[in-house]
Amino acid sequence: METATAPSLRERNRLRTRTEILGIVLELVDEDGLAACTVEEIARRVGASKTTVYAHFGDGLDEMLRELYLSISQRVVAEASARRARVAAPVDRIVALAEVLFEICAEPRVGRFYMMLSPAISPTLETVVGRATSAFRDFIRADIVTLGHEPAAAAHLALALTGSIRECAVAVACGSAEAPALLGVIRSIAAAVLAPGRPIA
Repeated sequence: METATAPSLRERNRLRTRTEILGIVLELVDEDGLAACTVEEIARRVGASKTTVYAHFGDGLDEMLRELYLSISQRVVAEASARRARVAAPVDRIVALAEVLFEICAEPRVGRFYMMLSPAISPTLETVVGRATSAFRDFIRADIVTLGHEPAAAAHLALALTGSIRECAVAVACGSAEAPALLGVIRSIAAAVLAPGRPIA
């Protein structure tokens, strides 16, 4: 049986520096948008050289943006999956997904970065964008199928509900809407559509 070894001091310092660099990226994007986020400015704020920054992120800013986005996506999926598992009713399970996404999107810097939709950033994130959305669709489709609906119809409804949740999350991230009110709307939509006896086309 193998036992896990604690990371070395060097490894802990490396992880700490990477985390600090990614935190600076969030700050810069939040303050002045993606255009202000340069390796030079990141290095200045971290108090390191550009060489040090590139030693941690060889692909530069693109790698930093991908890692940030992917880590937030993984967090969304993990926390949403755990909360969804604690409730039984399909509507409650759908609302649980929205709750987690809205909570994360309400966090300063994190939500605005995660929900940022910009042609300038999309190519950079192409390989990591959509993972949480896909997981949400799968979760919702599975819950709808348990109610006896055909998989194809359930997939269409899951697509629509996931899109609604995501658009509401954008509003939460931008500060233009309050999460509790939007959760009520998501609950109402899900409950109305999944009401017993209501056919799904």
